[in-house]
Amino acid sequence: MENIEQNPLLGPDWVPLAKVLVYLNENLFGGYRASIHCYGDRFIRRNNKGGPTIKVDWLSDGSVVVFASANDKVNPPLSELQFKKLEFLGFTAPKSGTGGYALNPDEIDEQSNSWFVKIYENAPSIAEVVELTLVSLVLGYGVQVEGMFYFGLHNGLHEKVHALDLLERYKAHDGNPSAAIFGLKGSHPDIELHVDASRNSNSDK
Repeated sequence: MENIEQNPLLGPDWVPLAKVLVYLNENLFGGYRASIHCYGDRFIRRNNKGGPTIKVDWLSDGSVVVFASANDKVNPPLSELQFKKLEFLGFTAPKSGTGGYALNPDEIDEQSNSWFVKIYENAPSIAEVVELTLVSLVLGYGVQVEGMFYFGLHNGLHEKVHALDLLERYKAHDGNPSAAIFGLKGSHPDIELHVDASRNSNSDK
């Protein structure tokens, strides 16, 4: 995790989340994809939009494709500067019919992907992909380490992440029915944590 600790945009506080992402990219519980979705005070959940998602697809030909949310999925919408920052990181931005940035998702050209896309023709290291993921979230979207994170729907995934004991897991409620949202330990002392019934039963024996 030296690359995370020494990155000026990240630092030691990001290491627990980075370790979870390494685990997910190593194991690919979705078959070929690892993903992270972010929640935070700056993101407003409305009309099926909210915080950013980054998906990493490890393909059978050795290439890797990274997808990052654009303005059809993010609220508040990304600015032109944020588009430029993600382009700087190597992503191809959604384009409008005139060839400019599709800041308005209704103007995305039919030949353009609605996501930001970065393609590695030759498989990068997992460490490189995880660092790109976190730097993109921070630089492109303003995600903070005190945010909350969701890693996908795959059966048993939440329990596997919980078992790593790297992040805290929040108690199920109407907006989080599977207790599938996590955060850095101690980052949200006002939110009740998920209690693992199986751990409790084993500790009572």
